[in-house]
Amino acid sequence: MSASTILVAMLRRDRAIVAFGLAGVVTLSWAYLIYMDWGMRHMDVGMEMVIMPAMQNWTAWDLVLVFLMWVVMMGCDDGPHCQPDDSAFC
Repeated sequence: MSASTILVAMLRRDRAIVAFGLAGVVTLSWAYLIYMDWGMRHMDVGMEMVIMPAMQNWTAWDLVLVFLMWVVMMGCDDGPHCQPDDSAFC
């Protein structure tokens, strides 16, 4: 195999990984929006609603999700600014 054939195969694989990852994030986002819509339409359920985070105690899973949100936010905010020459400082 030539180097260009290997490069083309790697780029196709990378595009597929990014496309599936993006599709997964979009699917999870839509599922969350639909879940939130359902919660807003059924607000007369009472105090045991799962949709409102202020009405229940936080669990370890809630902290994991908040940490994951923070990691993604920091990666999106700080990641594009890191260049190869100053990656040690990012």
